Amino acid sequence: MEDNKALYDLLWSAIETDSGLWGYVWELNVTKPSLSFEEKYSVAYKTSKDLLKKGWIELHERVDWVGNYRVVEQSEYEKILSNKKYWDEPNNEDEFFYSIEATSAGEKAYDTLFHHMSK
Repeated sequence: MEDNKALYDLLWSAIETDSGLWGYVWELNVTKPSLSFEEKYSVAYKTSKDLLKKGWIELHERVDWVGNYRVVEQSEYEKILSNKKYWDEPNNEDEFFYSIEATSAGEKAYDTLFHHMSK
């Protein structure tokens, strides 16, 4: 059940917000405040990989703060997700970052599989 809750939380975040990867770590600060950063990163990393594999989220390389991005290729996922610096908030507006966005399949999965769970 805990894995389902993590999937739910990240998918909800990908649907409702358009923040960088750090946004999910922030979410874990609220839902799992007792976890260390390493533990939060581990949950975020595993959950992101699972949702990407299912095709429920896309990983985007954001080139600016106004919404311009490129969709990251599957061959790049591991390199990006395993680099902890990409899970930190950028230091300035000139620094690119990675974000996640739910796909239509992810939104459908959220509606059908997780409708019984509450935030």
